[in-house]
Amino acid sequence: MTQTIWKFPIGDQALVAADDIVLHVPEEATILTCMEQQGQPCLWMQVNPEAKTEVRYFKLFATGQKFDDTGLTYIGTYQLQGYYMFHLYEVK
Repeated sequence: MTQTIWKFPIGDQALVAADDIVLHVPEEATILTCMEQQGQPCLWMQVNPEAKTEVRYFKLFATGQKFDDTGLTYIGTYQLQGYYMFHLYEVK
């Protein structure tokens, strides 16, 4: 099966913690990492480019922010502007 790696910008949520992030990605995409690239937070996934699309949901939290982790899976942490630290979770 042909695979490739795609980048998904996670948008204006960069400084808005706890907002929902909705991405349309190929089915069964595997999350590789999240990090900042040129000031833009992004998520990289290994995908089958021929697969049908599905919707996946994520939440973003700032360091020190309280949240309920029920139904959440940790994806990764990234830094913006050399100061702000954010933690990305997928809603399962």
